[in-house]
Amino acid sequence: MSFEQTADQIIVNAWATITWDVKDLGYTGKPTVKVTPEYIDKTTAQTGKVVLGANFVGATADLVFPLYKTDLEMLRAVMPGYVEGEAFYLLPTALGGDLYDRAKLLTLHPLAAGESTETDINILKAAPIGALELARDGQGHDVLPVVFRFFPDRSQLPKLVWGYIGDVPA
Repeated sequence: MSFEQTADQIIVNAWATITWDVKDLGYTGKPTVKVTPEYIDKTTAQTGKVVLGANFVGATADLVFPLYKTDLEMLRAVMPGYVEGEAFYLLPTALGGDLYDRAKLLTLHPLAAGESTETDINILKAAPIGALELARDGQGHDVLPVVFRFFPDRSQLPKLVWGYIGDVPA
């Protein structure tokens, strides 16, 4: 199973290279970061359902990016529980466990930066969540959108440190 573009097509469309832990995931188009804050509304019996304020209680953060070159080995890396041997499942085969345990450093290196790492986007704890959306039209090359959930680094709590622009401090 291989969904590939030629090297020339990849580079024309590419915005950055992406690395997860030590695995080079190749070229990606422009990523989309979605941070969804969660609030508990403040109301009183006197005002009914009128929201008088809100307390911040958390956030969910996802990074979605298109992979331009995908093969079975890549799917195994970014879609845990969906690929076993040569079989590909539409739903995960295992439940339970803390996704944070699979979270690793995710680095987006913009191609325009050349060798410089000053503009690298380093997300300290990111794990693929296995969301799948693949629209095939039979005309062009397939592009697989990959979703990573990212978390604050627990070793730095109570600060909520998600990552760094540029090099990661030692």
